[in-house]
Amino acid sequence: MKAKLWVLLSLAFSIVALTVALIFFLAINQAIEAQFISYLSNSENSQIIERLIPALQSHYQENENWSGIKASLPGQSGGNGNGNEGGAQRGGPSYLIVGPDGEVIYDSEGEQQGTKAEANFEQRGISVELEGEAIAWLLMETPGQSNLTEIQAAFLKQVQLSLLGISLFAILAALAIGLLFSRELSRPLAALSSAAFKLTGGDFGGLVETPSGTEEIESLRRSFNKMSQALEKSEMQRRAMTSDIAHELRTPVSLIRTQLQAMMDGVRDISPENMALAYDQSIHLGQLIEDLRTLTQAESRQLKIFKQDLDSKQLLGAMAESFLPLAQDADLRMEIKADGDLPLIQADKKRLQQVFTNLLINALQHTQAGGEIQLMGLEMENEIQFSVTNSGRTLSEADSRNVFARFWRADQSRQRDTGGSGLGLAISQELVNLHGGRIWGDLGENSTSFCFTIP
Repeated sequence: MKAKLWVLLSLAFSIVALTVALIFFLAINQAIEAQFISYLSNSENSQIIERLIPALQSHYQENENWSGIKASLPGQSGGNGNGNEGGAQRGGPSYLIVGPDGEVIYDSEGEQQGTKAEANFEQRGISVELEGEAIAWLLMETPGQSNLTEIQAAFLKQVQLSLLGISLFAILAALAIGLLFSRELSRPLAALSSAAFKLTGGDFGGLVETPSGTEEIESLRRSFNKMSQALEKSEMQRRAMTSDIAHELRTPVSLIRTQLQAMMDGVRDISPENMALAYDQSIHLGQLIEDLRTLTQAESRQLKIFKQDLDSKQLLGAMAESFLPLAQDADLRMEIKADGDLPLIQADKKRLQQVFTNLLINALQHTQAGGEIQLMGLEMENEIQFSVTNSGRTLSEADSRNVFARFWRADQSRQRDTGGSGLGLAISQELVNLHGGRIWGDLGENSTSFCFTIP
């Protein structure tokens, strides 16, 4: 079983806190010990120096040599002091008195007396002068921790224990803060995990409302919510499309079945006229199926586009010529408006003709007798804008936002077998998108236009 994220984060915080506290304790402890010993040494050294130098000067002035110097030193046999400067007592610093010739005159520890001092004793020592002449050098040595008095050692130990307690408290505080932070950090991820699990079960549209303090997780939450909403919308569209397709197919199939059943039962004669009615419905059914196939392939970008050089003006003329008889039958005027010299475009001729066909059929169905249909071509920046405009404002503002939806009809009461499949504009939109263009509806004061661009 894998560990939870907040547990791993808490463990990571614990390791980091413990490591930092240990390094902190060792470094501060060493610094305190060194500074404490240095403080003791400097304090005692200054006291010793204040008493030794006058004694050395006085002894040399009286005897003009260093014989019997031990008796003249404070704290030594025959001395007049009762301090701890001798160095024999635990905690006191040791020192050497070195003559001008480098010989150790006196060693408080009794180990180097009579020997030669190190070559650099003048740099390490304190000069003892008489009438401006150096008569000796005093070399001090700092004691280690083992030479501390019991009181001094107890004080240092108490400081170390206090430091250890502070370190342990810092570790516990860091662990508590880390635990809270890790739980807070993992909470949005747990919510995302729960929502994703529901998503796999088909519960689309679920949103994760738990905010996060980190930019990355918050971005993930927003992206998940968008994905969930998109999936919900897609599922709703799928269900609506399935319902619409079933509804669209039901009408021609029912009519065909009714016609055939009536002829089989002898209610209607098996005549060319009655067979033609069933045949017309089969044609309508086949066209609906072909439109659905085209739309599905276009939306999934599986519809092949064969681009070639096309003359825009010639294309407009061919479309107007092919629809002119239908316009005349409906008592409509048809006009072409195009710039004088439109450039060639790279497009699939068959698919563009399909777009124009859908737009022109739509215009023919919604233009009253005596009206006008215009085909226009304008050169824009890096693209050609085509438009099919019919007189009369046949769409409302609300309708203009829905015209490219599947199975949408401006006149919902129009019979499905006479009003088209409702897929023409949706197919046109996808075909234009495959060419890298745009398509939209444009409402004028007394006109309705459908415009699209081709790069």
